[in-house]
Amino acid sequence: MKPKVVVIDGKKCILMEDGATLQDYNEVIIQRMLEENENRVVESAKKLGISKNTIYRIREQNKGLLNG
Repeated sequence: MKPKVVVIDGKKCILMEDGATLQDYNEVIIQRMLEENENRVVESAKKLGISKNTIYRIREQNKGLLNG
């Protein structure tokens, strides 16, 4: 089961789900950061404290799951 993004008090939050994996959460977190930064990979990577290559690698591994 994939984590869900919900809005609480005007803020988007990730809802923890039974059976969701760390990979599932990583996908949601990266997607949210990309959305917040208008799909700017370098800026998103800096804010997450990861390399841009990590975002590209995760996108490649999860084609169709992450937009962009």
